[in-house]
Order: sequence, then C-alpha cells, then structure tokens
Amino acid sequence: FEAGDASVTISMTRVKFSDEYADFFTDGGAFWEKPATWKLEKGKMNVRGPGFGFRAEPYNRYKDFKMEFDVRLQNGKGAVWVLRAQDAKNYYLFQLCGPKSGTAKTFRTYICRNGELKLLKSDTIADDISNPNEVFHLVIEAKGSTIRHSLHLFSS
Repeated sequence: FEAGDASVTISMTRVKFSDEYADFFTDGGAFWEKPATWKLEKGKMNVRGPGFGFRAEPYNRYKDFKMEFDVRLQNGKGAVWVLRAQDAKNYYLFQLCGPKSGTAKTFRTYICRNGELKLLKSDTIADDISNPNEVFHLVIEAKGSTIRHSLHLFSS
C-alpha cells in the first residue's frame, strides 16, 4: 500500500454446516473413502490395518456435535479415530490403547498439523480392558474448541 488511506475489499462466504447424519453401514460403505482392509458386514464396519477413512465427498462440516459409536478391541491393540479433520494432514487424533499395545491401558490425544503428529495428553485407564468381547460405547461431544469423550464399558 502507498502512504495514506487505503481500502481493501474482502469477499467472505459463510460456511454452511451439515445437517445431522447417521450411518448404520448398510449401504456397502458408499459414503466412505477407506482403505481396502476395512470391511462392512451386517451393519458394522470392521476397521483393520493402517490408514484413515473419511466421509466421501461432499464432506460434512459440523460446528458442534455429539457422536456415538461402539468399539470392540478384538486384537487387543486398540482403536484410533480422527475428529475436526480439515484434510489428511490437519486433524485431532484420539487413541484408545488396548492391553497388547505399547502404551497399554491409556487414552491418548494428539494433534496433527501439516502432517506432524504431536501428543497433547495421555490418561491411564483404570478399568480392565483386556476382554476382547467387551464393547466400549464412546460418546463424543464437541463444542467450540472443547472435545469431550465418555467411555462406557459393556460386557457381551
């Protein structure tokens, strides 16, 4: 800018947030971009192996949300999920570490910025989570910059 008064016109577009969404995995995974090792059967998604799965285009955007899902640690290693993903290199990652993982019985929170993962917090899980038949019901609530997890253990 030259010295003196100046004006800048910035065109802004309001972000449209998505409507409520539920997936019972009865459509063969049509709404997901996922690794080939992930399988859908009988209304369940069996997640195995490396890689991330994301909702297929058009991506859903949520400001504040409540999400619930069940996890079973059949191999004892653990489970990982991603929230608030902007893309494949910027997101929050949450890890439930099973009894056969390197950091057994912990719940870990990471942030990934520009592809670099950084551990933010690690909490010890007091309950015995070694039974592969137990189901963990996760309730996740995101409000603004706060993400809260509740973990409920059910034996089957």
